[in-house]
Amino acid sequence: MLLFLFHLSGRNLWKRVAVIGLTWFVYVPISKKGDVRILGPDYYERPFGDFPSWYSRIKERRVEYVMSDFPPSAELAWMEKMPPCFSGLKGTAGIGGCTVSYDRTLSGKPKPLPQKNTAAGKTFPLASLVVLNWNGLSCIESCLRSIVSQTYKRFELIVVDNHSTDGSRELLQGRWKNRIRLVALDRNMGYCGGNNRGMAACTGELIALLNNDVTLDPCWLSEIVKASVRKPEAGMFASKIFSSGKPGILDSAGLLLYPDGVCRSRGWLEPDRDEYSRETEVLAPNGAVAVYRRSLLGKTGGFDEAYFAFLEDLDLGMRGQLLGLSCFYVPTAVAYHEKSVNFGNYSKQKAFLVERNRIWNLVKLFPVFFILVSPAFTTYRYILQTVSAIILKGSAGQFVRRYSRFEAFGILARSIIAAFSEIPRMAGQRRFIQRTMKLDRRQYHKLIYRFKLPAAELVFKE
Repeated sequence: MLLFLFHLSGRNLWKRVAVIGLTWFVYVPISKKGDVRILGPDYYERPFGDFPSWYSRIKERRVEYVMSDFPPSAELAWMEKMPPCFSGLKGTAGIGGCTVSYDRTLSGKPKPLPQKNTAAGKTFPLASLVVLNWNGLSCIESCLRSIVSQTYKRFELIVVDNHSTDGSRELLQGRWKNRIRLVALDRNMGYCGGNNRGMAACTGELIALLNNDVTLDPCWLSEIVKASVRKPEAGMFASKIFSSGKPGILDSAGLLLYPDGVCRSRGWLEPDRDEYSRETEVLAPNGAVAVYRRSLLGKTGGFDEAYFAFLEDLDLGMRGQLLGLSCFYVPTAVAYHEKSVNFGNYSKQKAFLVERNRIWNLVKLFPVFFILVSPAFTTYRYILQTVSAIILKGSAGQFVRRYSRFEAFGILARSIIAAFSEIPRMAGQRRFIQRTMKLDRRQYHKLIYRFKLPAAELVFKE
């Protein structure tokens, strides 16, 4: 084409310059479907140079990148170093062999590009996603659809059915049988037993545990994987979880700890703000969306199945922390949680399990000093919960709205009796944890103070 135009322009120098300029202006921007050519895992370049500012103000186009021909390390390099000359980004990026589409408006000269990508060249792990289902007919398909839509494709999907009776097991065995690996249990083994069975079926290096009432942002898994590459010292990863149906309101950004063994999510029911948009260390991930390295699960042995459900995420997270394996909060890994679809937010069973399990956490995990002073913390919490029940505000207030104060005291008494009946076994586990822990006493105490949850926030938030 260029030679043909040269022939038409004759020998006039200015005509040839004009032909070259016109060819560059018209042909170069449309001659390639994408503006980025991946040359290897460590860098990329724009093949045709920079667009002039006067051109970028008027040109708008659609760009598609097909990444299936490149290794994951090259794909991550591409994702982390997208050209800064584009604005108006729409759509989602992905790694793992998928087509990624963007609508962009060109906006001038790009900034200098980094020549080395610290994450490049590393092998990206296989992720195992475990979804625990129990009577989740109303929500399980939304969860699975959000998983199969992930932009990172190196994962296996395992669904554990906890002996569902609402037809959700039949749904999984029928419509989803070719897309999942189903672990069908003959009884309800709770959160702990069900997830332990699911983890036993996993082959990935990263193991993500998901409730059936969770949906994931399309880039959730790719953000988790990138964080796992950046933070090799972390054994756990927490996500930014929003409450479903409450735009901009958080459900969890990690866990906080009250010094008598109970916990609550960091940021629960708070609007999203800068504090929750920064990467940081947290105590542990919320069990609704929790990611663990296989190595951590091998060292800790997974969940204690005696817990059945509730506060087991704190138990496992604390055991990981005591082994020196931190938890990293990834605010760009976004999920949405409907919360307590199966148990209900203020059910009798949930109240019983929380109070029983927090005593077990105290005995197993806390320093002797905190065990000795815990009655003071617990008494203060009980006083605030009594006030909450009287004024009908907070979790205790919501509970007595549904039942009665006498039922609340009855559940409290039963949970304490049930907890103390297992104290010898929990003391045995404590001795093992103390022998294997990597933190010294100062670090142990600092961990609890760093992630301490105020009693008023624990009691009066609804």
